[in-house]
Amino acid sequence: FKPLAITVLIVQSITVIVGTILTLISNSWTAPEPIYFEMLLLPFFALFIAQAFEQISTQKKWTIPVLRYHSLLPFFFAILVMLVIRFEVPHATKHQGYHLAPHSTAVTEVLENEIGLHQNAEFRGRVASILPHKGFLKQLTYFSALDVSTGNDHQSTGLWLRHIPTLHEYNQLLSPSFYFLYRSFLSDRNEEDKPFRSWSNFSIVNPKILRLLGVKFVLSDTSTIPGGNYRTKLDPTNGLPSLYLFELKDTNTAGISARKLIMADGVRQAAQFMDDPAFNIQDAIVTDRNPVAPIVPVNESVILLDTGGVRIKASSSGKSLLILPVEYSHCLHVNVLSGEKPKLLRVDIALTGLLFTNKVDVVLDNRLSLFDNPRCRLKDYREFSHLLKNN
Repeated sequence: FKPLAITVLIVQSITVIVGTILTLISNSWTAPEPIYFEMLLLPFFALFIAQAFEQISTQKKWTIPVLRYHSLLPFFFAILVMLVIRFEVPHATKHQGYHLAPHSTAVTEVLENEIGLHQNAEFRGRVASILPHKGFLKQLTYFSALDVSTGNDHQSTGLWLRHIPTLHEYNQLLSPSFYFLYRSFLSDRNEEDKPFRSWSNFSIVNPKILRLLGVKFVLSDTSTIPGGNYRTKLDPTNGLPSLYLFELKDTNTAGISARKLIMADGVRQAAQFMDDPAFNIQDAIVTDRNPVAPIVPVNESVILLDTGGVRIKASSSGKSLLILPVEYSHCLHVNVLSGEKPKLLRVDIALTGLLFTNKVDVVLDNRLSLFDNPRCRLKDYREFSHLLKNN
């Protein structure tokens, strides 16, 4: 442990020294939040504390029986932590962060009833929280204040913990393709609307792209949005602007039957095709150079939320391409329940195209672990980097 302890101490010292210098130069803290450095070092501190207690417990002068059984120390520590949480946390009076048990509101009731997730049920769409022409900090401030006022932020955990699927992501593994897609079509891309690391922020209501992505509802602080039908609204008590709920029609909830394939030399050209007012969401923009046989319309299709993945059932009279509201990745594993194994294609920059013949019943599972498909994210990165440079 000694070399490890010395290394951690050096890293901590460098962090403090560099942080101090940067603060003196810029007169403010410009580095990532200090808590991230603490999170990195906390596991090492836990190891060192456990090692210290083990050393203490092995000293002969200790007569307390429990300390002699140092192999059980982790168990005793766990009991101690649970007791602290049990007796101390409930007495906390200051509200910090979002509610762990978000409240139900007039808005969430509609969303839960109409698109709430249920096992072995059909996928019915997702919701996007969009404050038009407002950057990340303004949107975060609004939704945080909304959480204080209503008990639900209506953007992230307030929806997720009520089993409401969102377009919004807070994800340290936010993919380059999804980032490129939403920055191209759902963002102002100005000085105020700079991206914030792993937090997706939407500032433009683009009905066509939202429908393609399976967005059925939009939450906004404006009383009207393009292509949206008003459903209900929420009036906060702390002077915040009202939050309006709108519904989009003809959303991609069961897959879209591609009527034709348009070849693009890279994702930038694909974005140009999709930005054309004449673009139809039934047109599949593909970057796969392998020839695809003529396709026929899909007769019927359904997306089910299955155990361990997303189940897709579809049929047609020949070879067809179904555009799914599922992000494309090399991590996707296809489990065939019936029919021939379909081919997965990157479609419309970030979505998955399911190329099948006659009839298909499969489960798509996003597999990524140390022992199962460990390099798939690296393959995603390399493929997208190549597609990004093609133009």
